Amino acid sequence: MLKLLSIYIVLFFTMFIYSGFNKIKNFHKKITTLQIKTKMPNFINVLGMFSVMVLEIFGSLIMIAHFYDPKLLPLQLTKLVSILFILFLVVVTMLYHPPWDKKIPFLSNLTTFAGLLIINQIL
Repeated sequence: MLKLLSIYIVLFFTMFIYSGFNKIKNFHKKITTLQIKTKMPNFINVLGMFSVMVLEIFGSLIMIAHFYDPKLLPLQLTKLVSILFILFLVVVTMLYHPPWDKKIPFLSNLTTFAGLLIINQIL
């Protein structure tokens, strides 16, 4: 059952890994969009975007590694990454897909949020 669960986790986090690499590829465009949304100084937007790329790529790999073999990494690290994903999704949903805007992207993020909550409970 654990190996099957690790396959589910790979499928779940594939989107985040892809998104992280997409942010690298389109970094300047992503920063410009973020700056319009946040109206914060460029340095903060760059730092935030870099942090998100690290979370999406390396955080996803940490989650996958944990569900492949729970002994590979400390459980506290995996739990921290799980909470960071949940917080990230709340922030990104409010910035890019708030409930009063288009419903499908909001509901998609809500579904992903529910998946992250379930994963967090499994830990």
